[in-house]
Parts: sequence; structure tokens; C-alpha cells
Amino acid sequence: MEPKLAIAGYACTETILHVTALPDLGGRVTEDKYLTRPGGRAGNAAIAASRLGATASLCAMLGDDAEGRRLFNFYADNQVEVQYLKFSHEKRTGVEYLLHETYCDASRRLVYPGAAEDLTMGQISSALNGFPTGFYLTTELPFELVNQAARMSNTRGVPVFLDALPVNSRMPWEQLPPVELFIIDRTAAETVAMCGKINVENCLRAAVAISKRIRAKYYVIRLPGQGFFVYDGKYHNIIAPDGVLTAPGKTVCPVDTEGAALAAAYILTGDIRRACTIAAIGSRLARENRGITIASREQILDYCRTHDLTLKR
Repeated sequence: MEPKLAIAGYACTETILHVTALPDLGGRVTEDKYLTRPGGRAGNAAIAASRLGATASLCAMLGDDAEGRRLFNFYADNQVEVQYLKFSHEKRTGVEYLLHETYCDASRRLVYPGAAEDLTMGQISSALNGFPTGFYLTTELPFELVNQAARMSNTRGVPVFLDALPVNSRMPWEQLPPVELFIIDRTAAETVAMCGKINVENCLRAAVAISKRIRAKYYVIRLPGQGFFVYDGKYHNIIAPDGVLTAPGKTVCPVDTEGAALAAAYILTGDIRRACTIAAIGSRLARENRGITIASREQILDYCRTHDLTLKR
């Protein structure tokens, strides 16, 4: 039986606006590029896990409207289990607006959660009753819900993969139960570790600081363009596959799937190094196609064959 990843969080519509300049207050800028696609970290995570070969079970809330039904059909058509995907009759489907500033390759995000914020512990409990191999959570959900869901997952013997984005300085990380993987971006890790700017040279100091607040088997810090820093409480390593992290051109709003790809690859391989390599290749492929699609298992294996890479244990 295929490994199964239960995924809880936001599923919504994402609209990307490419801008060459920001308008002044009360001003106006006219542009000619935008893209609308499925969004939300949980929704994108489910697609990523499914395309890597895991069974993905999405637990989220959609509005009972045209966008919600379109998303529901999109997930079903992409082999995502949708029995824990429910509709709200009171709120519309959530929307994320991502303003990509092409002049500096930076972005700003405006989120209207809508129905997505109405996810309940009852839904999560039902998803965990489906006997998943692992449980993927993101901190876009209210922290108390994340804490309760992680504790329920631990009680049922299901390992938790926590993708810590977004974060803020007020989150009481010490309250969380142990997790299997704690996955975090470099900039978010600076907030959690409370130790200043993080770079390749001082990642260990940051990881140790995080480990004093959060219990995990592995701490994974994503380093943009440089790979992953992995710490297990005793040993550490930077996993930066040769030839993978140097895609030409700028990253243009890639889909947020690196943490989910890492979690799915981990339950498929049982090996953190191979999982990081697979996630890095997936990100490379996303950069090459300008972030519009999510890499499949076949595309990743084909990339390995073409570039003479081996997914070593």
C-alpha cells in the first residue's frame, strides 16, 4: 500500500500580480501580467505529495461557491483524497493575492482566509482516522489548532511534519508535542531561534536554539539557493545536491511545496538525505518552469537520470 500523507491547512485561490513598480499612496500603476492558480500551503502540499507518489488526503475548508467547487474538482482530478474537504455555507472560498515585485525579485502577500479558517478538530480527527503514514501541518492555521492536532496525531501514533510558515514572535513553541520533522525557512528560523541573522556558517547555533524550544527528530532549515541544513540534536549536515541549486534566472513565485515535498519524500524513502535531495530537485524544476506547475515523481527521476544524480541513502 502506498504511504499516505494527511494534510491540514488552507486551500484557496491564489492570484499573482507581476508589477514593475509599486504605486504611491492614492496612485495607480498599470501592468499586463497576472496569473490565477490553486493556492494555500495545504492545497499545494496535497498536489505535491500526490505527484511524488504518496496518497494525499486533504483536510481543509472551501466556500460553497464556484471557486470552491472548481478547487474541489481540481484536487479530485489530481488524485487527491477529498473526503475530508468540506464546504462552508457562511464564508466564501479563501483568496491569496501575491504581489511579485519584478524589479527586486521580492513579493508581498495579502491573505483573505475566508472559509479556510473554519477548519475544525472534528475534520482533523476524521482525517487521522484514515490511518495516514504521516500528518503534515502548517502554521497558517491558528496555533492552538496546530497544537491540538499535533497532540492528537501523536496520541494515535502518526508522525507529525510541521512546516513552520508563517511564524511570529508570540507563538508559544514550547507547548507543542514532539514532531518528526520541523521544517522552517531561514528568515522564519531567525524569529524562532531569536539569535539574529542566519547564514550557512551559523546555522548550527540557530538549530540548537530552536531545539531548546521545540522537540523534533529532525530540524530542517531551508537555505534559498544553498540547500537544507539538517540537525538531529547531535549531528548536522548541509544537503546541497550538486547541479540542483543553480537554476538559471530568477525564481518567479514558485508554488509553496518544498516542505510538503520533503515530508512526502521522507515517508516514501524513510531517509532524510534522500528526501531533501528530492525536494531540492522539485524546487529546481519549479524555477525552470517559472513556478507554474509542481514536479512529478517521473520528472524528478528523469532529472536524476539526465544529470547523473543518484538518490543515495
